[in-house]
Amino acid sequence: MSSPIQIRTFTEKEQLVLSLEQQYPGDVGVLSAFFFNYVKLRPGEALYIGANEPHAYLSGECVECMATSDNVIRAGLTPKYKDVQTLCSMLTYKQVCFFVFLSFVRLVSCL
Repeated sequence: MSSPIQIRTFTEKEQLVLSLEQQYPGDVGVLSAFFFNYVKLRPGEALYIGANEPHAYLSGECVECMATSDNVIRAGLTPKYKDVQTLCSMLTYKQVCFFVFLSFVRLVSCL
C-alpha cells in the first residue's frame, strides 16, 4: 500500500528566490535572499538600515536617504560591477533587529 503524494507549496521567500533567479540568471546573489530579512513596507512606512549593512530594494517606489558618498558597493542582483571582496571586508557581520517606522505625517504636494 503506497502513501499518498503530498505536494507542498513554496514559501514566500522561496517564491522570491525563484523570481530573482528569473531576473538574474546565474547570479549567486540570488541565494542571499535566504539570509536577509524580507520586509514589505506599506505606504507611509519606513525602514532604517545602518551604514555598511547589505540591503536590496526589489520593487515599488522608494526614497533612500544616506550621507553624501560615492561608496556604493554591489555584490549581486545587478548587471553593474560587483566588488564582493570590498563588500566582505566592510560588513559588520552583526545580527540586528530591524524596525519599521510608521509615518503619521501627511505628505503635501509642492506643485
